[in-house]
Amino acid sequence: VVTVPTRTGYTFGGYFTQTNGGGTQYYNADGTRTRTWNLTAATTLYAKWAIITYNITYELNGGSVSTANPTSYNIETPDFTLTDPTKEGYHFVGWTKGNNNTLLPTVTIEQGSTGNLDYTAHYKTNNFTVGEFSYQWTSGTEVKVTACNSDATLVTIPTTVTNEDVIYTITAIEATAFNGCTSLLAVILNSETPPTLGSNAFSACTALNAIGVPAGTAAAYKATAGWLDYEDKIYAINGKCGTNVYYSYNSTTTTLSIFGTGAMADYTSRNIPWDDSYRTEITTVVIGDGVTSIGIMAFNGCTGLTSIEIPASVMMIGHDAFIGCTSLKSITIPASVSYIDNYAFKNCTGLTSIEIPASVMMIGRYAFENCTGLTSIEITT
Repeated sequence: VVTVPTRTGYTFGGYFTQTNGGGTQYYNADGTRTRTWNLTAATTLYAKWAIITYNITYELNGGSVSTANPTSYNIETPDFTLTDPTKEGYHFVGWTKGNNNTLLPTVTIEQGSTGNLDYTAHYKTNNFTVGEFSYQWTSGTEVKVTACNSDATLVTIPTTVTNEDVIYTITAIEATAFNGCTSLLAVILNSETPPTLGSNAFSACTALNAIGVPAGTAAAYKATAGWLDYEDKIYAINGKCGTNVYYSYNSTTTTLSIFGTGAMADYTSRNIPWDDSYRTEITTVVIGDGVTSIGIMAFNGCTGLTSIEIPASVMMIGHDAFIGCTSLKSITIPASVSYIDNYAFKNCTGLTSIEIPASVMMIGRYAFENCTGLTSIEITT
């Protein structure tokens, strides 16, 4: 009996006097002798090897492949990559091998591999909804926005969206995505790279007054096809001044734009967002429709402020909101306002006249204290 040799990817078939099983066999595959040794001269015996064929099985889970993948291979088979299957209404995301749950986007079986193989195909749906948006898969890990909640007043389009544990990058917005969104007031985008925008995507959004983009990206958005149509609504977001309220300052026009939905935040004299940077440079404030209140001390000390646009959505002007705005000469208070809080216009020495609509139910103490230039207050009925 001789020791049985081993060779990866092959089975031993015995020893022979010639290569490849030629000549006389002297030993079996198990190492036992087949005959009595009857050679007197020195002799070389050659191992006979048979290549092993390994099976490959697939579970396509309802999918199909355009070109059938191999069902067998051996150690000498050249490298080959599995063809990805397709499935109607879904996109292929990868294979799992045997009992291993690790998802493999592609599988290449390299020459020199051994063993039986078992692969299972996995898919994700092409269309899904997360939050306010519906999405459609386009390629790889990219999706486009196809629809928006028609009742939404403010939406944020993220850079990525996760569905069934897969992270997708949002690269486009379909032309019909915002059809019927007549209540939409503001759109916030998180992506520094403008997603492809379908033609007239926001044409049905008759209430839309602001498209907020990351600071430093407004020029890129305004120069991109599709977005160029909404150039006058695009603002570079400098920060937030309320839970769903944002602000943008244009140093060229010295205009502070405030947009979003809901109440502005309330401040003290020390934490106003535009306090140290450009508070005294602001000449114009434009508040977008959807903002419901002007926060406490919001424009405290904006000594250069000469003009402010207040939309019909604002219901309250907080105390000290315009205190010390010495250059403000006139202000139009919309008929939506019901409350003007204490000291709201204190020390607005440049204010000469003001018209208070009948909707105002209460004016707080000293609301116009030290408005030395004020000559008339008209309260409409």
